[in-house]
Amino acid sequence: MAGAGLLAGLLAVLVVYVVDPTGLIGARWPRAWSACEPGIRVEDRRAVPYLMAMHKPETVILGTSKVVIGISEGDAVEAFGPSVVNLGVFGASFDEVAALLEGALAADGVERALVGLDFGMFYGEFLSDAISPAQVREARDLAAAALRPGLFDPVTALAALRTVLSPEGCAAPLRSRRGFLPPDTERLEETYALDRARFERAALSTDRTMRVRRTDDRGVEQDFANRMDRLSALVRAAGARGMHLTLIVGPMHPRYLESLRRAGLADRYAHWREELRRRYAGAEGPGPVLVDLTDHPSFLGDAGQCLDSGAAGCGFLDLLHYRPAVGKAILDIALRAGRAKPAGPQ
Repeated sequence: MAGAGLLAGLLAVLVVYVVDPTGLIGARWPRAWSACEPGIRVEDRRAVPYLMAMHKPETVILGTSKVVIGISEGDAVEAFGPSVVNLGVFGASFDEVAALLEGALAADGVERALVGLDFGMFYGEFLSDAISPAQVREARDLAAAALRPGLFDPVTALAALRTVLSPEGCAAPLRSRRGFLPPDTERLEETYALDRARFERAALSTDRTMRVRRTDDRGVEQDFANRMDRLSALVRAAGARGMHLTLIVGPMHPRYLESLRRAGLADRYAHWREELRRRYAGAEGPGPVLVDLTDHPSFLGDAGQCLDSGAAGCGFLDLLHYRPAVGKAILDIALRAGRAKPAGPQ
């Protein structure tokens, strides 16, 4: 019995080694043989914290699923060069994004960070399974990470087994080795695009869509203030380090803004945007660049055109996520804004 268990354990390690679901084995041992196309085959929070140690990038992109879905690897490389990683996390909380930004500030060689800010980050709930500052610090040790979670980890082993048993096999990682979605437009449309009926339902389910706590939740305003203050501290640290920091409030579908009004959250949303502008917009000298594209006319288009999946002229896949074509325009705007303002101590 013990022998069978040992054999099963060794087989699991072998499967993990040849599949490399986290990408950590190939990063630690570049000559290691893999049966699969390099890429991430585990859940975001088990892989993203290690991308900086794996690739030592000059540019990092942080945020929620908006930056994962809406910014393609090709467009990011065209904008910033090949030394770029996407540290976006589906459903990321502010604390997770802050922890990853702290990691970027501590990492050697990171010169630029683009941070996608979401309303739900500042008013949302705390996550029990969140990426923690301790996890980000531990992720700097690539040698240790290659062993766990890279090689000896039950969740990684399960991901490797799913890959082997999947009809697609090794051909379809969840994300590229640098954290971007694979350039599969058809799969993106099938996964995220909404038809008219689903769009109507999503427009009404505001609590779930926005992940925003109600105004009567205890401590919600204090949590908001604490998060804004923590962001300001990170902004000051980036300025002192000479990092080019761009804070992006991405464009939103008109129906999302309508949903905010229906839910009685429009005033709070306006307060959040105003507080960002008060702290960061138009500040003299070096420092962060704030790019607020919430209601930028170039992206809003005709709300009626966006009710049907794949409608021409609609830049959104659903209420929250913009298409990569919009992401490319956002990168262009952010780059132009960044060139007008150098980094440096504040």
